[in-house]
Amino acid sequence: MRRLVTLTSLVLTLAVLLTSCSNRDAEFDHFFTQDDKSSEGNSGNAPQDNGLANGHTGTGSTNGLEGTLSLLLFEYGDYMIKDLLKLFGEQNPYVSLNIEFYDEPRDTASQLALTTRLLADPPDIFLFSSEINFEKMSMDTLFLDYYELFNGSRGISLDDYFSNIYRAIELHGGLYSIPVFVEMMLAYPNIRFFEGIGVDPYRITSVSVDDEIEFYTRISRSFPNERIYPTTRFSIWRALTRNPIYDIDSGVVNVNTPEMIQRLTKAMDMPLNNDYVRFTPERIRETLRASTDVARSLLEQSDLIFLDSADNSNWCISALFLQGHPDIQFAAPVPFSYGNNDNIAFLSTHSLSIMRASANTDLAWEFVRFIMEYEETRYAESTNTIPFDILPINKNAFENQAYAVLQMIFEYAMYFTDMEKHIELPLEDFQEQQVEYAFLYMKDIMERLNYNDRRSAAVLNSLVYPDIWLIYSEQQTVQQGLANIQSRLELYVKE
Repeated sequence: MRRLVTLTSLVLTLAVLLTSCSNRDAEFDHFFTQDDKSSEGNSGNAPQDNGLANGHTGTGSTNGLEGTLSLLLFEYGDYMIKDLLKLFGEQNPYVSLNIEFYDEPRDTASQLALTTRLLADPPDIFLFSSEINFEKMSMDTLFLDYYELFNGSRGISLDDYFSNIYRAIELHGGLYSIPVFVEMMLAYPNIRFFEGIGVDPYRITSVSVDDEIEFYTRISRSFPNERIYPTTRFSIWRALTRNPIYDIDSGVVNVNTPEMIQRLTKAMDMPLNNDYVRFTPERIRETLRASTDVARSLLEQSDLIFLDSADNSNWCISALFLQGHPDIQFAAPVPFSYGNNDNIAFLSTHSLSIMRASANTDLAWEFVRFIMEYEETRYAESTNTIPFDILPINKNAFENQAYAVLQMIFEYAMYFTDMEKHIELPLEDFQEQQVEYAFLYMKDIMERLNYNDRRSAAVLNSLVYPDIWLIYSEQQTVQQGLANIQSRLELYVKE
């Protein structure tokens, strides 16, 4: 019989889940409507009309600034910061923002082209995505170390921020990018499946890729008449890349090892959910769930061992408020582990860097400080709803945003379910209790983040994926493919 979850354990889960909310969800691909004005910039000192909504103000006001800043953003990368771009313009009408976009590198050739562009014609500010990594370059050559600015006359106090996140992003002791927000990657255990193998899903503390394989093996044997999937996204690609497979500093490559051969061999025998993951000769393609009716689906029987927060993570937070429901199918979320089980991972998908060669360092820093110090709850201009997958690193901003997010998601969960029939407290008291405990746990999780999932899509696509495709399509063996990848990466890290 499913045990009832205490209020404390229920709250523990909500915090973890919220941090995983992913900007990758399909319905938010164009969260902010693209505005041609933002990329044209202004000339002269005439006040800039940024099309700002009335009544929006921020605590990071920098009135009195003037000049021109050039920003290089990845395509559509402004959708999660466009409101802040406009607010900065409203408070600084004599600053022009000249915005250009680049295509995210998909291979080593385009990665080299982007690097060359940055060296030859650097902007003032560069916006990273989570799949860009200049690992073969000295970051100090390209970008300014923020610690130099933190300690300057217009510096900040790290006590006002979750500085553990900054430490996790450091490279060789320097901080070369500032994430606008962070998100975590979480797994929701299927209660029915784990009870079927005698495992308490509420005692699982983290999930490695080997755990996914092991749990699938055990559960599929215990439920022989069901078609079961580890997650929507599990594949041999995930089995290979969930952990770091090479290290530039040490030159070590961990691909053609007995452990990896065993891991991929087992993964080859596991089912692929073609509705979500498809292998093509050029690249792997992942499809995101578009439905927002996740709260109700959490109460329906599923064929997934783990629900992955990357799938419609915007609304899966509602699982935290449904743990006391008699029909709940998924337990409280736990983090996917990356390499070391102690690594509490996060993504920094929108990270701002100031170019070392910028002629406007002071103005660029004021722009970044404005975004860092903006503390009000943020709303999406197109829908007037809270962009709930934003977890700011500024502690005051985090508090304001988290409370607003939790209130909204609670109301969402109650709207799509009959949870109010299964609680003893008045609904208002239940909501207040849940939100408060959830906030405290979210804060605790934020303070423990210590691992940034930093990778290079260009390297993985160019040097790794071709052989994974051959393995998947059974044109070569696991051993042959991993040996080829090992050799190719060894050349890469040593060149």
